[in-house]
Amino acid sequence: MLGVFFLGKHTSHAFNFVLLFQFVSIGISYVLAGSEAYAALFHTSHVYVIPAFTWTLSLGILLAQTIIQPITSLLTLLKGILLVITVAVTFVVGSEVHQETTNDFTQIGKPFLMGTVALGGIVNVMPFLFSEISHVKTQVLWFRRAVLGGLATCTLLNILWCWAVLEIVPQMAVESLLEEKLLNSSAGQTETTRTAHTFIYSNISLEESEKAGEIATLPLTKIITQKYSRFSWVAELIQIFTTISITVSFLVMGTAMKHTIDGLVSSHWTENAERMARISSQWRTSGQSFQHCRRFFSTFMSFLAFGLIFVVSACDPKGFVVMLDKVVSFSLNTEVGLFIFLMLRASRSQRFKHLTVTLPASERLFRLHWLLPIYFLFAVAYDVFKSILEITENMALVLHTNSSLG
Repeated sequence: MLGVFFLGKHTSHAFNFVLLFQFVSIGISYVLAGSEAYAALFHTSHVYVIPAFTWTLSLGILLAQTIIQPITSLLTLLKGILLVITVAVTFVVGSEVHQETTNDFTQIGKPFLMGTVALGGIVNVMPFLFSEISHVKTQVLWFRRAVLGGLATCTLLNILWCWAVLEIVPQMAVESLLEEKLLNSSAGQTETTRTAHTFIYSNISLEESEKAGEIATLPLTKIITQKYSRFSWVAELIQIFTTISITVSFLVMGTAMKHTIDGLVSSHWTENAERMARISSQWRTSGQSFQHCRRFFSTFMSFLAFGLIFVVSACDPKGFVVMLDKVVSFSLNTEVGLFIFLMLRASRSQRFKHLTVTLPASERLFRLHWLLPIYFLFAVAYDVFKSILEITENMALVLHTNSSLG
């Protein structure tokens, strides 16, 4: 509705494409993360969990929406409580481990892109949530406060969570030097002591997890379980929290995607209905069956979208980091930095001056909308530049390897 209302015909089509692309890509990342979380909890391969995770939740969204919505609300509350508890107990363990960390601000781009994804997804959920409230001043005001409060809470907890993980999990895979005292003895000679150096390679690190396309909680729980067994209950709590968190995220974003697809189909169907009403005198008698067809087609399109999420996830089960770091961030930042910015500009144009808005933003606050293209389009440019640089480096490496072999 926002796209059709505030954007031109071609621009709104582009917006719809980016929006659906963003929903599908973030759905893929949630399937990959969720399958890893459940696989760690049940000690199995996440490849086998992908079909069960995807289709159990997808069919729930498609066929049992009235049941799923209250369940999602309860799980969201549980997720928030568990996150606070998990961060607190992880900090307690981290205070005993106190893994030494190093800072390299040349690598600031990766957490920057991840941060836009972690907090930017609310823009696609807000229209779905807004449709559930009455458009009166008090409810709109509290809706804004709830969104801002939620974002502030998530920002704080995300920072604390990353800090807690860094207190326990090594950033890079390193070789640690172990010194052993060996005694050499021979007949008629005094015993001499020689020091031997043995290198032990630790493959549990955030670097190795990124290469394997794993979520950060996997190395975290491995270290706690293997080296600090007395805190094994913390590892189990982290695993339970992770599974609930990703399940809720998939349900929320999946529901928002279905809501969007329903809107697109309804818009297309309304245009056809009006056209049929003009050309057919029997429209009134066929209208009911037409609505049944619309609902069926809408469900079918949502089913195809979830099917695409499943196919891509099954074909690239280790693509979580790449999907989140590049694809999801690119589509989300383009959506907010370009299309949402254009919508905001259009909303204050002359042709919409006659509309009554329940709680309009002040002019001083509205000026901040210029931050959207500055921040999010910079993230898009950085994402593209980083991807081109990585592709160039990989091609140069391949050419160098081929020339060496030749």
